[in-house]
Amino acid sequence: INDLYYVGGGELFISADNGVGYISRDNEFEFVNTNEFNNSIDNMLIDYQGNLWFTSSRLGLLRMSPSAFKDVYGTVGMPNRVVNAVEKWQGEYYFGTDKGLDVVDAACKKRITNALTEKLDGVRIRCLLVDSSDHLWICTYGNGLLEVEPDGTEHLYNSDSGSFGNRARVVTELSDGTIMAGGDTGISFIRDHRIVETIGYADGLINSMILTVTELPDGRILAGTDGDGIALLVDGRVDRMLTREDGLSSGVILRTVSDPRGKGVFIVTSNGLCYMDESG
Repeated sequence: INDLYYVGGGELFISADNGVGYISRDNEFEFVNTNEFNNSIDNMLIDYQGNLWFTSSRLGLLRMSPSAFKDVYGTVGMPNRVVNAVEKWQGEYYFGTDKGLDVVDAACKKRITNALTEKLDGVRIRCLLVDSSDHLWICTYGNGLLEVEPDGTEHLYNSDSGSFGNRARVVTELSDGTIMAGGDTGISFIRDHRIVETIGYADGLINSMILTVTELPDGRILAGTDGDGIALLVDGRVDRMLTREDGLSSGVILRTVSDPRGKGVFIVTSNGLCYMDESG
C-alpha cells in the first residue's frame, strides 16, 4: 500500500502496487478498474475540477475524469466487443454481441456467468427481447431463435421446427401478445410456444432479410428489409411493398420507430432519415 487519500465525499482511496481501490462511507471496498494502469501506483490527488490523478513509477500518469456516461465493459473489466442488443432481465443486464452473450449485475460492476452465457459462447447475437411474460428471446446466427423462461426452461425455433431458418435477425412482441420474428428465409408468428404462421420470402414480395419491425396503432405491421424497402403486413400477409418509388431514400431499412407525437413513423435507411405519415 503506497498511498491513502481521503476525498470530500468520505471515500478513502488506496493506491497500491497492484492497482487502485477505495473504501466507501459504508466501509465497503470497491476495486477501481484502471485497465492496464495497474502496476506500482504510488500517489493520487484530486484537482479543482474533480479529476482523479494517479502516478505510477512504472507506467507514468493517469487522469480519470467525471462523466455522465459509463463504459460498462471497461468498468467491469471485460474485453471490448461489438454489442448489438441490450436488455434488462431478472435484475441483470444482458448484452448480445458478435461473440456471445455477456451479462453484468444491475450496478454494472460485476460480470455474471451462467448456463446461457456458456451455451452461447462465440455465437453471434443480433437482437434481444423481454416480452410481457418476462420471457427472454435471443436471436442467434446459426442456432435460430431461443426463448428462455424465468425458471430457465428453453424453447428453440429454427428450420427443424418449421420457422424462418437458423439465422434469426429481429424479434418483437405484437399488441396481442404474439411474437413476430424474422430470419434468413422468412417471418414467423409464435404463440404459446408454437409457430402459428410463417411467411416465406420466396412465397411473396419480400426477397431479402427483415431487419426491423414496427406495429402501427391500427394493427398493420411495417417490416423493414435489407434491400427491398418496407413490407406492409395486414392480417399476416404482405399487402404491399414501399420502395424508393414511394419516397424512401434507400431500399435498405435499418430501423423504424413510431413517432410518440402522432401516428407517423421515423425510418432510418442506409443513407438517410425519412418520415412516413399515417396515410403512407
